[in-house]
Amino acid sequence: MSILKNILLVIVAPKMGWEEVNRSSFPTQDLLSKAFYPLLAALAVTEFIPMLYDSTLSLSVALMLAITSFASYFITLYLTSYLLDGFYPELNPTHSINSRHNDFIIYSIIYLVILKIIDNLMPTHFAPLYFLVTYVIFIIYCGAEFAGIEITDKNKLTKFVLIASALIIFVPVIIQLLLKGIFIHIN
Repeated sequence: MSILKNILLVIVAPKMGWEEVNRSSFPTQDLLSKAFYPLLAALAVTEFIPMLYDSTLSLSVALMLAITSFASYFITLYLTSYLLDGFYPELNPTHSINSRHNDFIIYSIIYLVILKIIDNLMPTHFAPLYFLVTYVIFIIYCGAEFAGIEITDKNKLTKFVLIASALIIFVPVIIQLLLKGIFIHIN
């Protein structure tokens, strides 16, 4: 089973996808180097696409958007991992980047990166894409057991899904806003 197939399964059929991710158990470094980083690079490149149909978008603005998009999801991975380690230290007792906990975060963020790439490829903002962001909550819910949360403890499961979802959805948005604010003051 390939990493790409795992990503597609996690997105299309999360329950079955997480089971397959559990069976295939690719090393985290492979997941990062063969899927996450290339998708971030593709995301950065797609930030230049709107220049084709928006004459007001300059190269410097597109470059700023490429940098902020790449950096926001890159930082989100490590910041979310750090924060979830703080909330749930039992999920990653060694605090290693090579853990199921981090694989869980990477697969969840990849879904959002794919949505952002699709958004960049469209000439106008397609509103349903913004609603599809909430689907990551379902992906996280289905993957909670993979991450190490007891699904029989409904209270703990609910808290985990809410915390992980909030971090994975809102951290990249906040980072992008902060970086855009910094870049705007530089220009």
